[in-house]
Amino acid sequence: MGNDTVDVQFLRKLEEPVHPPKPLHRVFWTRAGHSVILDMGFFDPVETRNVIRSLESDGEQKALPFHVTDRFFLQPEDARDLAKAFNDLVSNLEADGLIERDGTDGEGE
Repeated sequence: MGNDTVDVQFLRKLEEPVHPPKPLHRVFWTRAGHSVILDMGFFDPVETRNVIRSLESDGEQKALPFHVTDRFFLQPEDARDLAKAFNDLVSNLEADGLIERDGTDGEGE
């Protein structure tokens, strides 16, 4: 077959259609041999506020709880497809003016 490409149509099926979408604030990843485990979830606003207040009042840094709602096992070749999907999403949001274009040069924060 070589470098032939095919167009595939996807039929997205919700596993739990009666549940509303969950918030997603962050994705963490962990290498598991040649694969990756993705932890996806959210930060609770009340817990976040309490951690910030604690830091402001006594200067003590406490760990901010991260609620993992979903875990995924990712094959290495799928990582690029996932990154492309998120890049497409960001480009779409930038084009619609919902987020500012990122002008960083790729260096850390």
